[in-house]
Amino acid sequence: MQIQGDIIVNLDSFKTAKIMYEALNPEVKSAPSYRSKSSIFLEKSKIIITVNANDLTSFRAAVNSYLRLIHVISEVLS
Repeated sequence: MQIQGDIIVNLDSFKTAKIMYEALNPEVKSAPSYRSKSSIFLEKSKIIITVNANDLTSFRAAVNSYLRLIHVISEVLS
């Protein structure tokens, strides 16, 4: 079974979105799991993270990791 989902983060400005994108990009590119793959896109003041996983457990773990990172980056930026 293949599971796919998007995390969409709308931010106030392109500058903030670019900072968050640059902070998240290394994490997305170097994800060690063979059970899930992710990609990240920057569109104006929006970040889109697409997560693909082989099973629900892997999908949930990947999504939770990205949400936690997004939360930490948001706290640092504010």
